[in-house]
Amino acid sequence: MSDESSLSDVLERMYQNQLALEVALTELTLHAEQQGSSGVGDNYGAPCGQLARTLDTSSKA
Repeated sequence: MSDESSLSDVLERMYQNQLALEVALTELTLHAEQQGSSGVGDNYGAPCGQLARTLDTSSKA
């Protein structure tokens, strides 16, 4: 069995990992805000927006 993966397989795994990271960051942000940390969501917005743009671009490749 070959250890090599096709480019499409690698891109698909990267896309799935990006989705999982976005979910984890969202959950962590919500948890921090529920614990009383204010402004966490404000700091999260820009990276989340960049991730969404990256995901949109990757899915069209």
